[in-house]
Amino acid sequence: MFEITRSLPAPTDLSRNKYNTTQILDALSEICHSKCYLCENDKVQEVEVEHFLPHAKHPTLKFEWDNLFYSCKRCNRIKGDNYEYILNPCDVNHKVFRNLRFIPPSRVNDPILIENLCPSSDPYYPNAITTVELLKKCFNDVSTAARRISRRELVNNLLDELNDILVIRSKLKSKKLSNFEEEQEIQRLIKMISPNYAFSAFWRWYVLDDETLNSKMSSYINF
Repeated sequence: MFEITRSLPAPTDLSRNKYNTTQILDALSEICHSKCYLCENDKVQEVEVEHFLPHAKHPTLKFEWDNLFYSCKRCNRIKGDNYEYILNPCDVNHKVFRNLRFIPPSRVNDPILIENLCPSSDPYYPNAITTVELLKKCFNDVSTAARRISRRELVNNLLDELNDILVIRSKLKSKKLSNFEEEQEIQRLIKMISPNYAFSAFWRWYVLDDETLNSKMSSYINF
């Protein structure tokens, strides 16, 4: 999950009581950088419009622009109508990035870890608890054959990106790079921690938690 700026006005199709149209999906794709707003996978084969608050329980929000998000089929089906009050990535007061730590696995069958960093005194603490519960399921659920397959694909995509950041780290740690070469690796890191990059929350925390990367990126960390 990553912070999203809903920079576009409501698509006109919504005024015609439609929400699953090309126009709306294109607009959601743009504000979500063509990746699922929950798992951040950008290799989404089956895109769905996700209702932040389920329209079965909140019918007046069925065609409300602020209630719609870009989602992969896996996350949308897992969330369903079961998780209503999660952190809203469009609300800066929810501090989506700082309240959730994402830890990638080392192997495809290892669990992906999500930690709740939201203080218990925060008014959105209950939302953070529910969000962690949902995201753990989005990343790790293998309760059906289809979900085992979709998880394997999701984690393999994540591990490919993890390998990239490990290569960058190894190069920066070696101290064998010229100034130009080091700057190239830093630019690669800057790209990976940008909101439009796949699984960006994982790489932001990786940079923050890793002494080598943190020291190289200190002047670029603004999240």
